Amino acid sequence: MMSYQLDPDKKLDQEVRRVTQEQLEKAVDSLDHRNVDLAEAVHDVRKRLKKIRAVIRLVRDELGGEAYREENTFFRDLGRRLSDLRDSWVRVETVTQLETGFEEILDDGALRPVRRRLLARHKRLLRKMRREQAVFEEVRAELVRSRQRVEEWDIGSGEDAFERVRPSLRRVYKRGRKALCKAQKDPTSENLHEWRKRAKYLWNHLRLLKPLWPEVLSATGEEIHILTSYLGDDHDLAELEHSLRRAEVAPGDELSEPEESAMQALWGLSCRRRLELQEKAWPLGHRIYAEEPDDFVNRIGGYWNAVRQMKLAA
Repeated sequence: MMSYQLDPDKKLDQEVRRVTQEQLEKAVDSLDHRNVDLAEAVHDVRKRLKKIRAVIRLVRDELGGEAYREENTFFRDLGRRLSDLRDSWVRVETVTQLETGFEEILDDGALRPVRRRLLARHKRLLRKMRREQAVFEEVRAELVRSRQRVEEWDIGSGEDAFERVRPSLRRVYKRGRKALCKAQKDPTSENLHEWRKRAKYLWNHLRLLKPLWPEVLSATGEEIHILTSYLGDDHDLAELEHSLRRAEVAPGDELSEPEESAMQALWGLSCRRRLELQEKAWPLGHRIYAEEPDDFVNRIGGYWNAVRQMKLAA
């Protein structure tokens, strides 16, 4: 059985429910084993919730506007309840990546004071969340309850499955294309992050549709994954800068001279790294979004029709 993929030989409504239920089951399993590695469990649950939201987005028109908004908001807000721990660890990792990326020009341990502060904050949050287990039990209970609701989704049962996902696929591609243009004209952190979200939606949709032509869609998906990695690293750096400016790195006390020096070095390196990432993202993004939305969707529809014709000829 395929996991995060829709089988084009089966009914769309059944496949949507299967894929969603599998992600819910895996998210619950991660919470059940959270004592092994709480941070990793939280990361896994949030990934599962984003995958579910991508499935919902693909059948948005079939679900209907109200049902789509309710489900998308539900799973989004559920993930946000676990975001603080993941975000605190990402900040530590982002400093580590800067240290590694610029080790040739950095003095040994130059960023260590900032990393030490961020790591201490992450550990405090980790201890707090281990003590306060209620949030995990509540999230788990919500995930379990949602499984029955998924079985009741009204997705329809028409024969031409691709025509039922076509509007959503076109919308996601078109909005990603527009987000690219907007971000390049005005590369603010907000615009770049919005582009990343749109590209991430497209990546997950192509993963779902991969069985239509595995070799081609895997290659395209890998290009999109690389793009979202560039934009994700850019976002992590922007969020790190923002958190430092809010003094989250040093709550309740003054920065020492080494810490102040480390933060100044970090801001300079972060700016430089973000420019490098954006320069890599632009040409890759233009290649991914080179087609007009209708051309892109028609091409994917052609793959789907080819699979159907082969099935009929067999």
